[in-house]
Amino acid sequence: MIHEATVEPARSLPLTGWLVFVLLANVWTVYRYGMIIYDLVDHMVFDGVAQWALPLLATLSVVNVAAVVLLWFWRKVGLYMFVATSVIALVVNSILQVPLTSMLLGLVGLIILWFLLRPHWSNFR
Repeated sequence: MIHEATVEPARSLPLTGWLVFVLLANVWTVYRYGMIIYDLVDHMVFDGVAQWALPLLATLSVVNVAAVVLLWFWRKVGLYMFVATSVIALVVNSILQVPLTSMLLGLVGLIILWFLLRPHWSNFR
């Protein structure tokens, strides 16, 4: 029986750089949310919006880390996860009354990702 070697599709330098940047940014975000939550709990002011919004936003960042890993291995579900987390973050930010420009700025990363993935979409499973 002959086994054919599977060739990993070539990833462009801009896509590779963006995926690494997004991975590092989300790992940093998880760390920062963890430190903020720890500080709020430590000072016994972890109530109201902080009780649900901060853990939810931290969880979305963890999901984004998983999405980057999936995209690295050419899985379409990674992009779908990014879209879902972006929509959820947009809703949470609107509930928190974040200014509209800041909320829309949060979508820029998703748009950049989509433009970088588009030429490689045939490589995704």
